[in-house]
Amino acid sequence: MIGTLDLARARGLDVPGRLAVTGYDDIDAASMISPALATVVDPAREIGRSVARLLIARLDGTGGAREVVSTHRLLRHASA
Repeated sequence: MIGTLDLARARGLDVPGRLAVTGYDDIDAASMISPALATVVDPAREIGRSVARLLIARLDGTGGAREVVSTHRLLRHASA
């Protein structure tokens, strides 16, 4: 996404006026660039715990197919 911001700037596109850019996983560089990149925060630990519990249940015969919903957050910065 950082490359997208560079390309938009090179083509004269106003971010976020004409183009909104959002990244994923809130890397450190997202807040160090200009404009700061809006980003979706991935709850990796929560997802990992859920997957581990499902796998253990599946291996011991007590689990089947399930739907797991995780909560993501949007960090709004200047790019969106």
